[in-house]
Formats: sequence, C-alpha cells, structure tokens
Amino acid sequence: MNKFLKSARRLALGVLHKALWPIHFYRVKRVLHKGCQPSKSLLNSLVYHWGNVGFSADALYLELIVREALIRRDLKILECGTGLSTLLLGLVAEVRGHQIIALEHDSEWCGRVRRRLRAARIESADIILCPLKDYGEF
Repeated sequence: MNKFLKSARRLALGVLHKALWPIHFYRVKRVLHKGCQPSKSLLNSLVYHWGNVGFSADALYLELIVREALIRRDLKILECGTGLSTLLLGLVAEVRGHQIIALEHDSEWCGRVRRRLRAARIESADIILCPLKDYGEF
C-alpha cells in the first residue's frame, strides 16, 4: 500500500472513530446507569472506537473492573494512568458513590481525558497531572 493510501486510510479511521465513539459511550452509559454490566461486545466496540487500541485497556480488563465497582459502594479508587478505564469507572462512580483519583504523566493526554469526563458530566473522577521523573539508573 502506498503512502497516500495509508494516509487516507488513517484519516478515514480517525473520522469513523470520532463519529462512532459517542454512540458506543452513550450505550455503555445507559447500561451502567441502570446498574447493569455492559456486554463484552459493547466493551469491545468501545475499546475499538476509543481509537487508542495499542495502549488502551482491553475489554476483559474493563469488564472485570466495572463488575467489581458495580458490586461495591463508596469506594475510593486510585488509578495509575488514565483513559477509557477512567471514564468507565467514573460512570460507575456516579451511580455507586465512588471516588476515582487517577494519576497521569502526559499533559496532552490528561487534557483529553479531562475533556471527555466533563463532556460526560462525570464529577466523581479527578485526574492529577504528575509528570514522571528520570532518576537515571534507578
């Protein structure tokens, strides 16, 4: 595949992800607000349309953390790194009374996830920007 076709494909996938992400997220939000567990296929769609497949949590991990968060009340959850798991835990937190604190080292990514939290009106999750420090060989 030549460079032009690769670029066009990447652009088309980006547009597709942006268009379909809100639809899948809203479906998950509806399921979680009923206190139910989202299906594995819905979580797989959400992971795919999140558009960060190589770095994002997979559907099995998301299924497990959501299940645990749904059966408990008033948890305080510390998450290292942010992304799709932060959004899903935030949705559960709104229903179950949890508090989510997530640490993120990348300022651009932190801004992206914060914007998604605001857009979804999730107030139970807080992201703390804390850049990594290089200690040489340690």
